[in-house]
Amino acid sequence: MSKKYSLFISCWFISLAGISPITIGAQNLLNRSKLDSLITAMDVNNRAMFTVSIAEKGNIVYHRSVGFMDSNISVKANETTKYRIGSISKMFTSIMIFQLVEEKKLTLDAKLSKFFPKVKNASKITIEDLLCHQSGIHNFTSDSLYFTYYTSPKSKKELVALINALPSDFEPTTVQEYSNSNFVLLGYIIEQITHKTFAENLQSRIVQKIGLKNTYYGAKADLSKNEARSYKWVGDHWQTDPETDMSIPHGAGAIVSTTDDLVKFAHALFSGRLISQASIDNMITFRREWGLGIFPMEFSGKKGFGHNGGIDEFGSQLKYFTDDSLSVAITCNGAHYSMKDCMKGVLSCYYNKPYSIPTFVEYKVAEGLLQQYSGSYSSAALKMDIVFTVDGGSLKAQATGQPPIVLEPVSDTVFNFSEAAAEFTFIKSDTGSIDQVMLKQGGMEFIFLKQK
Repeated sequence: MSKKYSLFISCWFISLAGISPITIGAQNLLNRSKLDSLITAMDVNNRAMFTVSIAEKGNIVYHRSVGFMDSNISVKANETTKYRIGSISKMFTSIMIFQLVEEKKLTLDAKLSKFFPKVKNASKITIEDLLCHQSGIHNFTSDSLYFTYYTSPKSKKELVALINALPSDFEPTTVQEYSNSNFVLLGYIIEQITHKTFAENLQSRIVQKIGLKNTYYGAKADLSKNEARSYKWVGDHWQTDPETDMSIPHGAGAIVSTTDDLVKFAHALFSGRLISQASIDNMITFRREWGLGIFPMEFSGKKGFGHNGGIDEFGSQLKYFTDDSLSVAITCNGAHYSMKDCMKGVLSCYYNKPYSIPTFVEYKVAEGLLQQYSGSYSSAALKMDIVFTVDGGSLKAQATGQPPIVLEPVSDTVFNFSEAAAEFTFIKSDTGSIDQVMLKQGGMEFIFLKQK
């Protein structure tokens, strides 16, 4: 699933108890003290509440948790705290599809029309197209209506009806574009074929098979089960975030897990304990940029695979590097720092690569200057408006159909939203007034003009 803010373009106290003493099997390259320093810096500067696990050949060699699973009552996260992992769930769904293929109960070239004939272009869309996001089915979490119902339960009938009503974004196989709709439908297909729920399939086909202890289909966050709640940073504190009802993400993002389970899961997958080597090879054969429920994840010339995830304010990263049998997982339940950048720091410390720990020095912009940026800005290219407002000395941005986000200044004119790797630069006209803002995200640039 996508985080709410990701729709612009379609995770305190120092706790020594949270530092795992595990060292058995650790490579000599691991700069443990520097990694501890990075995580501590993020913790004491309130950049994220999160957990990190590193495993070599499936054996945990580093684990640390910081922050709170429930900041309202100051319950600290620990090594078995469970987080919503969002779209990492898609790897689990993809594996179960491959298992059904190996059992000859399904084929990758089977048409979607066999299961859901009312979806646009269903007769042209194959299971493989769904797995690699080449179906053209519109992403239902990007639809403007999504935020009117995401916290309420939805039945399979209701969600399928919502997806049936969506337009097709492109002819199947002609483009690759991420869509949660694909994996919700795949989850339902697993249920139709097996006559068991997705949750039951998850337990029997993956969890029990490889001995995961804390992975299951999620429900409303339950503190008594050591499940983290979702938080966003507002001004100077963590604020509880509304919860997506877990009937909605289904096979696209409904799984709850721990970082220890995730690194073991990744190793089990690439060790052939879940699907055959032929299926693994097919899964990681890229159609355009992506594989079948999995992404390329390179670092410093090392070939890796995995997925990221985001749902509500939860963020997650899972990477597996085949040559080193190394798996790394990060899960967070609140962040105003990019988990992608956090993962880069973790891997740099593991491989002992040059890396400077962020100082997290806050830049202050005068409120009078912030007021000049207030207003509504439009982009013809994206067919979207962004409204900027000043609230409590902070600049907020709200895109069409999305909740407001707080931006972090890095200069008088440049503001970041690091969780979505988005940068906003305000541009003056020849007369000195602010008349446009440039959004940089995903290697692209978009100009928004201020409405008069």
